[in-house]
Amino acid sequence: MKEPLEKNIRCLKNHLIFWINHVILDNHKREKNMMRLRPPAWIVFIFCFALPVFSQSHNLHVYRVFISHSQEFETLRDFDFTVAGTNFGRWIDVICSDASAERMKAKGLSIKKIDTAHSKAKESALLDGFHNYAETREFLHQIALNFPAITRLDSIGASVQNRGIWALKISDNPDADEDEPCLLIEGCIHGNENHALEVCLYFIQYMVENYGVNSEVTHWVDNREIWVVPLVNPDGHEAQRRYNANNIDLNRNFGYWWGFTASRYGTAPFSEPETQAIRDLALQIKPYGSLAFHTSGRVILYPWAYTSAPVAPDDALFQETARELVDSINVVDPAIQYNFRRSGTWYWHGGEHNDWMYSQYGMLSFTVELMTSQSAPPSDHENEVVLPAFRVMLRRPDKGGITGRFFDSSTSSPLPATFKIKEIFDEEQLTPRKADSLTGRFIRFLPQGDFTFEAHVPGYKKIVRPITILSNDSMRVFDFFLKKDADLTLKNYQIYDDGDGAIHPNGILNRGESAQLNLKIANVGIKPSTQVLGIVSSESPDLILLENDLSFGTVSGGEEKFASSPIAISVSPQALPGQKIPLEVQLRDLEGNKWVFTFALRVQGFFDDMEKEGREQWTHDTFGDTPNSHDDWQYGIPNGESGDPGFPHSPQFVWGNDLGSGSWNGAYQNNQHNFLQMRTLNCSGWTNIYLQFYRWLRISSGDEAQILVNNQVVWSNYRRELKDKKWNLQIVNISQIAAESDSVVIRFCLQSNNSGSSGGWTIDDVMVNEEILLSVEPEIVATSPENYRLLPNYPNPFHDVTQIRFSLTKQVAVDLAVFNVLGQRVKTLILRQLPAGNYLFPWDGTDESMRPVSSGIYLIQLKADQQMFSNKIMHVRDEQ
Repeated sequence: MKEPLEKNIRCLKNHLIFWINHVILDNHKREKNMMRLRPPAWIVFIFCFALPVFSQSHNLHVYRVFISHSQEFETLRDFDFTVAGTNFGRWIDVICSDASAERMKAKGLSIKKIDTAHSKAKESALLDGFHNYAETREFLHQIALNFPAITRLDSIGASVQNRGIWALKISDNPDADEDEPCLLIEGCIHGNENHALEVCLYFIQYMVENYGVNSEVTHWVDNREIWVVPLVNPDGHEAQRRYNANNIDLNRNFGYWWGFTASRYGTAPFSEPETQAIRDLALQIKPYGSLAFHTSGRVILYPWAYTSAPVAPDDALFQETARELVDSINVVDPAIQYNFRRSGTWYWHGGEHNDWMYSQYGMLSFTVELMTSQSAPPSDHENEVVLPAFRVMLRRPDKGGITGRFFDSSTSSPLPATFKIKEIFDEEQLTPRKADSLTGRFIRFLPQGDFTFEAHVPGYKKIVRPITILSNDSMRVFDFFLKKDADLTLKNYQIYDDGDGAIHPNGILNRGESAQLNLKIANVGIKPSTQVLGIVSSESPDLILLENDLSFGTVSGGEEKFASSPIAISVSPQALPGQKIPLEVQLRDLEGNKWVFTFALRVQGFFDDMEKEGREQWTHDTFGDTPNSHDDWQYGIPNGESGDPGFPHSPQFVWGNDLGSGSWNGAYQNNQHNFLQMRTLNCSGWTNIYLQFYRWLRISSGDEAQILVNNQVVWSNYRRELKDKKWNLQIVNISQIAAESDSVVIRFCLQSNNSGSSGGWTIDDVMVNEEILLSVEPEIVATSPENYRLLPNYPNPFHDVTQIRFSLTKQVAVDLAVFNVLGQRVKTLILRQLPAGNYLFPWDGTDESMRPVSSGIYLIQLKADQQMFSNKIMHVRDEQ
């Protein structure tokens, strides 16, 4: 009879992962074995096997499998079973059929039967001694009925199968939204983690029964708003399965780095009603912290879960608090010892609850993995053991940090100011924190140290205040009164070529060129800024400022405005091609307000928009041995024949194969070889060189389009069909061939056979430069970078080219590379010294051999000065 078992995900994610990390990784004697099990390999294995509960249960028994090293785990993972218990480093008890057990023995595993039968009744009896859904609901209703003065029970949503998701609020005025810190407690996000539900119910009972009896509990109820959602996944709990009724892992369905796991993360962030309910509750109450209970592992986890590096901006605070949580638990029973770690060092996954809570609200969000076995009986609970963890989180608002309120100085009305700690905040990882819109209240936990507190409301003067936290035993209190004011920001710049007054494409200057520079500023405040003046300066010897003062006049609130006249500038002939020239602009107004911004101009290498010099810079001809010597490259206006574009990318002219003018039909001919060649370039002094152009390429299967640099192929369609339907930006790294060369020849080639043809190449706006700037918008930053940073790429997902952004605080050796999800290096983008600054760098979706990579998830990794950062990136092949 066919094996009736299906795999169960809990046996891997909740038991074997812990076993791998805590036994293999932490056991020095087995270090050599673990080296054979590289993290990417077992992470991918765990992500890829999503395993539902048993569909049948005939002839099932409990066997003990003795595990001592990674190879035995590798063997075990190929079989069908669910975990009944574990003794880490010694054995795993599994429920499986006799046939599976015999196959395990045949594979060399040491296995022993310890239970004679395991029936469906035994499987369903897993809830014996635990609260089921109806009992949980009744428990909560009775609490609300018996303690109406300090509790309120709300239904915050319904599950897939229409079971209510209940949240109990514990506070001295439960029907009012008071100006009090809020703590969120959650259990049973995974439905079969029964002890996670029980500890939440125990905590509720403890709080209501000790109010008015225990002075500290009374203080918390009187001065906190405590929300408890003990059963987040009621459908999964009733079915005793990890997932909800849609077969989705709810702890992969939250909105931060959603999709960064192999399966069961849902159709979209918050696609599931259960995660929507938690999201909406968090949006309403904006908690300062959360405890989410799971099983198993006796470990406390904190962000990030999606990566092991870089660490969260508040990593020091998370470590400090996690250590308090662990220490408070471990003193209760010396035989039960918890530890703590970043989630991503245990195993990676996106869409995780804590990551989203922290990134969205800046809250101290922790996962508490109870017990050492998910299948531990109710009598083995650790409810009293982990009760101190609740106390640590409830005491936190009285400990180290800063709190207070923001007010309008004129009306004393509360203000929802955006605030941050300058040394910690990372705008690319965290949503800016805002004070409460009704009360103006803010709270920010901090470790000991010196910090800069900044707060801002559009239309008001910015607050910048040094803060020193001497002790983590008290909260510093400040109320801020903000004055209305103008607030200027630098929006954009324009470069005008000297002589014709036309705006220069991409804001890029030629070496030796004289031009004019104008700046656009905006008043994002309410109050007008009068008589605004600007002074532009640059320390670069390659930029001469013939003038440096700008006048903007009065800039009203909400207005954007260029200076009344531009300033004259000149670029040195000795400037390096592709060089970025930093500038600073200081703005001041009549009221004495000052603003300072930095931005950069780029020196151009080669650029041809095919307009003025489109004919002169190019040659074309046939090549090779072919029966058709026709050369069909044409310069002119595209006519839309044979799928070609009916319009240029930029104003008027392009180069292409048969543009369809006159008697030509727009399609290249059969059996021909021809090329379009750029004028020879001198790339001496260039090290990191890119070819950028816009293409509209339509080529039939079997025909080949190529790009050659000094007769070496750097790009090819590899004779597969391509049918562009729009202008596509293409960027090709040609550094390996062109770097430091004083003679670089670039060719666009087409070779056809005798089986039909199409529109061929159409090319416009070609540039060769170092570290090409992808966007026509200037790169403008308010200040110099204070930390190395790898910022999110854009666009993401991408088809053709994505732009990678990073910042360096000093000159340093940089290793910027692309990796696949197996941890294999796909392509090295930068491996050299770079000066301090902010960088934009492209990746065109190709590997080291310039072959297009497959669609999927990749990691961008930046290493600089013994620091490492990584971002997820998604490439989608354009099938066209």
